[in-house]
Amino acid sequence: MIRNDLRRLLDQKGINAYRLHQQTGIHKATALKLYHDPEYIPRPDVMEKLAEVYGWQPGWYINYVPKEIAESLVATT
Repeated sequence: MIRNDLRRLLDQKGINAYRLHQQTGIHKATALKLYHDPEYIPRPDVMEKLAEVYGWQPGWYINYVPKEIAESLVATT
């Protein structure tokens, strides 16, 4: 399963979803989804904004997680 791990990067920098929206100009709903939904994969234009503003490469926050592990992560949250 492909997942986004943006929340980890954002939390490390002290950036919440609203600030992500403000700093990058991406839609507020998209910022909220990126922060709260690890199954949401950003579109290329959003990835480009993340690279421009924060210098983050997509491989830093888009990861493959084996299905069994992903299911156990969902079960524990």
